[in-house]
This record gives sequence, structure tokens and C-alpha cells, in this order.
Amino acid sequence: ECESVGSAVAQAKMAFGLKCTGALHLAGTIRDVLASQADWRTHFEPVIRPKVGGLRALTEVVTGTIVCFSSTTSMLGNVGQSNYAA
Repeated sequence: ECESVGSAVAQAKMAFGLKCTGALHLAGTIRDVLASQADWRTHFEPVIRPKVGGLRALTEVVTGTIVCFSSTTSMLGNVGQSNYAA
């Protein structure tokens, strides 16, 4: 993950001649299930992995602010998306 994020930042620097001083992190994967029926390996880990992995990768290549967005799913989403909103 870190290599692809670093590559994307390097390409943006070459294309636009700009220094990357900030990033917005909006990763997400949906695995609908009721919280009472969810287990970590099947439902939570695949949803959390891109969020945490992406953030770790961004901290390696971004020198400024990183803004992480979660989800309004906890208030507005469908039933069974508690793991996505985590």
C-alpha cells in the first residue's frame, strides 16, 4: 500500500510541480452485517484494513496535514453497516 501511495504522490509532484503538504483519506469497504452476527476476521478486519493501512502509508509520504474521514453511516446508513462506520 505504501508504495502505491508514494507512487501516486510522486506522479502528482511531477505532473503539477507541487509539494504534497496535505491529504484527504476517504477509504472504505462495505461488509453489511448486523453487529450481533459479525465476527472480526470476516466482517471488521476487511473494512478496517484499508482505513488503517492507507493512513499508515500516507504518514510516510505526506509532510503536512492528513484529514481522515469516517462515515455518516452510523447515523444515516442502512442496517448492518456498523463495521463500515467504525
